[in-house]
Formats: sequence, C-alpha cells, structure tokens
Amino acid sequence: MRSLSKNVTQKKIICYVLRKPGCTPSEISRNLKISLGSIRYQIKTLKAEEELTLTKEGKFTRVFQNSNTFTKNDKIIISHLKGSTRKQILLNILENPEITNQEISEKLNLDKSTTHWHIKKLREDYIIFSEVEGKFTKYFVNPAVEPELLKWLKY
Repeated sequence: MRSLSKNVTQKKIICYVLRKPGCTPSEISRNLKISLGSIRYQIKTLKAEEELTLTKEGKFTRVFQNSNTFTKNDKIIISHLKGSTRKQILLNILENPEITNQEISEKLNLDKSTTHWHIKKLREDYIIFSEVEGKFTKYFVNPAVEPELLKWLKY
C-alpha cells in the first residue's frame, strides 16, 4: 500500500515539474498540499532514479526534469525568471537597451542597491553585460542568450 501512494506522489511531483520547470520543493509542497519533508524525500528518490535534476541558485534549489529538454543556459535563465524582480529588470533591459541602474530603479521603484544586486547576479551568469559611458553604466542583454531568454519569457 505504501509503495502505491509513493508512486502516486512521485507522479504528482513529476507532472508538476513538467508544468513548472525550475520550481522549488517549497512551491511543490505548497501547491500539491504535501508536506515539505515528503516532497524532499520523494525528490531525493527521483533524483537517485535520474528522473529529476536539481540546481542550486543562491538559497533556492530548483527542480527540473532529467532530459535533454533543458540546456545549462536554459536552467540558469529559468531560475532568474522565477524571481519577479529579476524578471522585471530583464524585461526593462530588453525593451530599453542602454538603460542604466538608476533608470531601472526609478521604473521599478527599487532602491539602487537592490537593483545593483540583481544586476550583479545577472552579469555573473552572463545573461546581461554592461558598457561604461562617461559616468553611466549601460546594460544590455547578452546576444548569445537572448533567443533562449525570449523563449522562456513566453513560457
């Protein structure tokens, strides 16, 4: 009986991850109404069975199906897009190439330091790059990742 419920739980988790790639164990737990401990256990089992892969981004563990569906860049981009602030920053940079930190901060009503922190993370993962012009730093989306970024923005 226990293995049957385990399989049902695992199937629910896999279906959820297929619909929401890059989700966190907490998100799965909350939306499937299954305890976080059970989710973590099942994810660990599914990872050992090579059904799922995990990526770590800061304090978040992101869950993806284990297939050739997602490149390393896809996983990085999806992880960044899961954060609403970072997603808004990326949308602003896409819509307004050469936008500055100050302009982003004003448009999104964020502290400059918050904007700078998110931009730093995006630059570390080569999603965006910057050019200094006088006393201003202008930001651009990395052309090498732009097609993937646009694909996952629609998702």
